[in-house]
Amino acid sequence: MGLVVEILEGIQKGEVFKITDKMTFGRKKSDVIIRDPNVSTLHASVSIDEGGIPILVDQNSRNGLIINDAVVRKIALYPGTKFTIGNTDFEAKVISDAELEELFPTKTWRDLLANEISQNALNTTPPQELAAFNPKVELHFIQGIQTDEAKILTYGPRTAGFWSFDIPLHDHQAPELAFKIVPSPEGARIVNFDLSRVLLNDAVFESSLLISGDRIKIGESIIKVLFLE
Repeated sequence: MGLVVEILEGIQKGEVFKITDKMTFGRKKSDVIIRDPNVSTLHASVSIDEGGIPILVDQNSRNGLIINDAVVRKIALYPGTKFTIGNTDFEAKVISDAELEELFPTKTWRDLLANEISQNALNTTPPQELAAFNPKVELHFIQGIQTDEAKILTYGPRTAGFWSFDIPLHDHQAPELAFKIVPSPEGARIVNFDLSRVLLNDAVFESSLLISGDRIKIGESIIKVLFLE
């Protein structure tokens, strides 16, 4: 048997997370990413007490943790406990070992791929088609779930999308592959993979040279393009 938390409402309804010691909850850079603007970057973490009970502990967030309409700093995660982080409701539940294995396989394809990349990274040389961006390209998230994140691109091509390991997009409206930025003799060029969901300066496009100040829009997210000397 194992303890999990499930999101009860909203765009992530039905998502389930296995409770482990020191796991973190937050809007970004956390074990449990909550796509909710009322959630802090690092909102809470789990600590297992001496009795083996997982305790959800607030990490100096803006809004604290909510249980029974009260703002608290700690919540014991017993089965059936319902609580709120930001505006997102959770419930702690116990599931069987078989359900745990089905939901959280011992080795997922992501684990296998990450291990393969890690083992071979030092022995792998960049493919010949890679080229440097000159000047460097900065993608600065100015709106949406990843606000204040920045990606600096020194070489390319680089690919962005919801499932991209290269430039991951956490916006729930982001397509699996959204766009690619490619070095060219004329400058950095953006290639659109989804004309219905990716806009450049609020306009539909297929391919375009980027200039400083351009804005890429995907769902509720806006990315400002800057060039670094």
